Parts: sequence; structure tokens; C-alpha cells
Amino acid sequence: MSAETLTIPLASLASGTQLDLTSLPANHFRFLSIPHYLSASPSLHLTSHATLESAAPYAALSYPWRDLAPPASSTAPMFGVAGVTADAGRVSLAVLRTACLRARHHGAQRLWLDRVCINQTEAALGDRDWHMARMGTVYAGCAVCLVFAGGIQRLGGVQEATAWIGRVWTLLEAVLPPKVECVFRWEETREVVELVNLVAPEVVEPGVSAVMELGWMLSGVLAGGQYRYAGEDEMTDVQFALFGHPEAYVLQRLLEEEEPEKKEAGLWRSAWMRTASWPRDMALCMMGLFGVELNPGDYVPDEQQKPMMDLARAVLARGGSAGWMGLSLRMAPADFMSTMCLLPIPRDRGGVRVVMPGVGPVATNTLIDPYWLLVGAPKGSLDAAGYMTTTVQARELSVASEGDEDGTLSMSSGEKWSIPETAGSGKYFALVVGKMIPSVGGALGMIQIEADTVVMVVQREGESGDTYNVKGYVQATPQVVEDWQEREFRVGGPRAV
Repeated sequence: MSAETLTIPLASLASGTQLDLTSLPANHFRFLSIPHYLSASPSLHLTSHATLESAAPYAALSYPWRDLAPPASSTAPMFGVAGVTADAGRVSLAVLRTACLRARHHGAQRLWLDRVCINQTEAALGDRDWHMARMGTVYAGCAVCLVFAGGIQRLGGVQEATAWIGRVWTLLEAVLPPKVECVFRWEETREVVELVNLVAPEVVEPGVSAVMELGWMLSGVLAGGQYRYAGEDEMTDVQFALFGHPEAYVLQRLLEEEEPEKKEAGLWRSAWMRTASWPRDMALCMMGLFGVELNPGDYVPDEQQKPMMDLARAVLARGGSAGWMGLSLRMAPADFMSTMCLLPIPRDRGGVRVVMPGVGPVATNTLIDPYWLLVGAPKGSLDAAGYMTTTVQARELSVASEGDEDGTLSMSSGEKWSIPETAGSGKYFALVVGKMIPSVGGALGMIQIEADTVVMVVQREGESGDTYNVKGYVQATPQVVEDWQEREFRVGGPRAV
């Protein structure tokens, strides 16, 4: 019979004992006990729970799996976890202590982090799948999520670039919890007595660590601010560097958005600026964000296309819209399901990129415009082959003649289309898939800008088929499409060649 608890003195972990969860029951939530960790005789004490309610209140951690490495000369105590490869790093006892201190501040008695609370061994794939199916519930149910953007080998400083915002799971971890804070290295001991555009860091451990709400940290990355420290006459410019700018802007707007449709549009956009170690994880993460269920056991870790197609089908089946359409007017359609843009390359150490046909890997943050969202995306159903049946405004197109500029629609690929006066062969159509609305905050958000229409250009399969493939997207003014008639289409499937 499996034990319900596991206790290892921190001294044993520091001297080389590896954490192995094999003795704990599978398919249970496991938590680190904060009182045990912070006691006079500290230990890593894990408890198993059949329900999250029995573990509350708890805090959850968010961090990049491959994090900032400690200096080669570091002798800080760390421990390894069974099943975690060496390149993914070890766990710092000091970082866990910082996490416990801040979690306790919020009244949490337990701490959850996947490295320590999920069995990582190859023999426990079923246990990992069980937890993945419930990841959204774990983060939605926590009292606070603590972001360690530099990872759990050491604390990252506010001037250090990290991989946190490019990891797909951190999107769920930033959006679902009721409160999210960033924990970082903060060696400044002087008090902030005056500030501009930012809040002061809240010290966790003097001279060691501090914390700031995620929204303020994003502001510090995007706009910066100024601090004046006690004993100083001049203000000091402050600019944080933990996250990349386009990704930080999209996440900031997403967290501030209250309208459900705009929030869902922001989720799709932010997801395409992230990648995962395992290809299937993109869909498994997003199911928690969209309130749908997929069974992780239905996919091998290296699958990407089938999980994403199943995700799209589940979103439509619950009455959602195809918000994945038109994420970028410049990104090519995916080969397996052409209503969806190219998927980010998994395990990409070169950033978050897609492979553009004829070009090669291109960073998604150069293809996705962070300053607008698509709203009013089509609804419908998606079949097993990836074809979506939907009814939208549409108009037949023809290939524009050379030199014809009036009344044409131009794609980023350079292809141009004209709108004929009379019906033609029915080979090409333009489908209205939504409105392009500005995604801006502050004073800019008060400016009324007429929304352009996003149009999907499709091509019929074969000479007389009833299915269409996507060629790309274009912008059109509302006046261009106002008299287009509604029509049912079966669109998607493989990308048009």
C-alpha cells in the first residue's frame, strides 16, 4: 500500500538525497507542507490529497522548466528529482524557502509546483497525464500564484531576461489564479520613498528577495518608472527586463480585459507567442483556459496537430468561436488544418518561431501584431478531417489582372484578388471572419477607431467540390463587405497549394 506522506529532512536533500515520489499514491494531488519546511528542524514533507479542497489554502508556483543556472562556483544547497534530466536543473532549497515565506504571507499552508509534486519518472506517465488534465483546476484553486521567472535554481533579478513568458504553460498560470505575484532577487536595502509609474517592491527577505504583482511587473518591463531611495536626492530610472516586449504587452492587455470575447481572442494571440517542450502541451494547456476537456492519454507527447484540432473542435462544440482564425495576416496557414495558422515549433531553443514556407523559421512576435484583436469570429462545427462548417458573409473572387489596383484585396504574399461583378467558376471566395479592433490601453484606448474587417481567402478543392482550403487573410473596410450575402461553407482541411 502506498504511503500518504513523504518526509525528507532538508539536510538529507542538501547532502545528495534525490526526491522520488514513487512511494506516494498515483493520481492524487501532492503538496509541500509550508510549516514543515519553515520549522526549526526543516523537512520536505509531502502530503497526498484526493481533492484540492482538502489541501486549501495553498499557493502554486509558475516558472520556466529550463531556468537561469546558478554560477559555476555556487555552493548553494540543491536537490535533484527522479526522472528530471540534468539539463532541466535541480531545485534550490533557498528558492523553495523564499516561496514558502511568501505563500505563508497569504495564509497558505501548502505549496504546489510540478517539479516536486508530480512524479516525473518514465514509469509514471499516467500520473503526469492525470495531473495535466487538472492543471487548470490546480491554478484556478490556489490562493496565489508565485511567478519565479528566473526558475527554481536561483532567483532571477529584475534586469535579467528569462524564458518565462515564452513557455505555454505560464499563460494558464498567469490567467487563471485569483492573484499572481512575481518573486525576484532584490538586494537593495534602502527604502523607496518616492516613485513614478510603478509600485515599490515588497520585500520578502531583506537583501535577498522581493515581490510585485504581475501586472506591475509587466508595466515595469513595458514602460519602466522611477524610484527615489532613502538618502538620495535624485530619482533613479527603473526598467525591468524579465520579459520580452511584444509578449509582455499582449499578456498585459489580456489580464486587463474584462469582455469575454476579447479575452478569448487575447488567449489565442498570446498562446501563439509561446512554445512547449512537448508538442501536445500547447493544446493541453489551452483546454484549461477555454473550459473544455481533452484526455492527455489520447495523445503521445510528440503529437501536436491532432490535439490542436481536437481543442478547436471542443471549443466550437461548447458554443465558442473560431478565435484561432486570422491571428496574423502574414503567417501562413497550417498544413493539417488551414483555418489555423502555423503552429510554433516545439522545443525551440531559438525562441518562439514558426516555419514559414520558402523562408524558414520566423519569430511569431514579428508576424503577430500585438495592437489588435479579432472579434466576431465564426461559429460552427469541425469534423474529423479538420473542415469547419460555418455560415458567414462571403463574396466570390477572381485573380486580379496585372496592373489592376482598384477594388482589389491584397494578401501579404503579394497575391491580389478582385471582386467580379458577375458569378464566375466559384473557385475562389472571400469569407468575413471578424472585425479587427484595436487592443490598446490607457489614453489610446479612449480613441474611437473604425474597425476593419478580416477576410479569409479560400480556394475550392478540385473542380466542383464543396470543400475549401484557406490561402490567407486580408483586411477590408466595412464598406467593401457590407452587401455581401451569407452562405454556408465547409472550409479548412489541408493548406491550399
